[in-house]
Amino acid sequence: MGFTNTWQWREGRGVTEGAVPSVASRPPKCVVWDLDGTLWEGTLAEGENIRLFPGRAALVRSLDASGILQSIASRNNAAGAAAALARHGLGEYFLHPQIHWGDKSASLVEIARILNVGLDALVLVDDDPYERAEVGAALAEVRCLAPEALEDLARAWLHAATPVTPAARLRRHSYRAELARAEAGERFVGSRSEFLAWLGLELSVRSAGPSDLARVLELAHRANRMSSAGRPFDSAFAEKVIALPDHRLVIAGLRDRFGDYGTIGVALLRAAGAVRRLLLFLVSCRVMNRGTASVFLNWILREAVASGERVEAEFQETASNRPLYITLRFAGFSAVAREGGMEILAHDGKTVRPCPAHVRLTVEGGSW
Repeated sequence: MGFTNTWQWREGRGVTEGAVPSVASRPPKCVVWDLDGTLWEGTLAEGENIRLFPGRAALVRSLDASGILQSIASRNNAAGAAAALARHGLGEYFLHPQIHWGDKSASLVEIARILNVGLDALVLVDDDPYERAEVGAALAEVRCLAPEALEDLARAWLHAATPVTPAARLRRHSYRAELARAEAGERFVGSRSEFLAWLGLELSVRSAGPSDLARVLELAHRANRMSSAGRPFDSAFAEKVIALPDHRLVIAGLRDRFGDYGTIGVALLRAAGAVRRLLLFLVSCRVMNRGTASVFLNWILREAVASGERVEAEFQETASNRPLYITLRFAGFSAVAREGGMEILAHDGKTVRPCPAHVRLTVEGGSW
């Protein structure tokens, strides 16, 4: 059995019509709010009794419930702004707010750095055309919207085809746990490897079932920097894959002393004789610095070598997934062919690294 033209997702027939959203309507990973004239009427400097614009608090809560993170970039007094947000019951919804008198472009760079997301994952909402122009000129990747435009787009985001998973509803809490990890790392006395050992990382690998598909689809849409795919796939194709005898959809979960990350990795493999082709490999960007992508990938390689199989990987280059390409090359893959616009990488069959001591790996029977 050959591989050319056999995977319908790659040929477009597994993609739902209109499933790939336009750049303008694509849900962001984080909405960054201005305050004065955007979240509330008037300016905080005019007095403490500010009023929220009608519907804005409900929109903040709806975005949070859908798994879209939120932050703040505001030229304001930090203590006064925090107090006003708390009075309106909104303080907990904003991660790493940047409230100071500096440029908003600098605030957005800092938010992206702390959240470990690309600038193209941010949307700035600001009523001031000057501020939108300043950010647009300095950071072309950031989408800048007036508040009214956000309200229109948010309706599309909140009614997107991708189901809202439990992991999405808890995303803000997961990022707060990540902040606790980062703070613990700064306080930790010892080496990086000692800190990772102290975290008590546990990576679990198992075959995906129907109940996992919503999270698999969510990761496929969100994991930009650590995804081998150039486009998402739809739920109908994912359900079909689980039933195909020559395909295997495998997921990886992660937890540590701070809690459960949930499903953080996906691998879709297809068997043809002595070859396993990695049709899709992705890992959540949130765990890039844990080394989990390499642990998951090397588990696949160990299983293949033990079974006398050769591993190939399809890689569709995008504007942001270079980190995964480097991971694949470091793991022993090299380019051998192109199929359309896709690069085919083949593993050397020798470069297989053991699971590092700081990670406990558990594998459910039958995953390979």
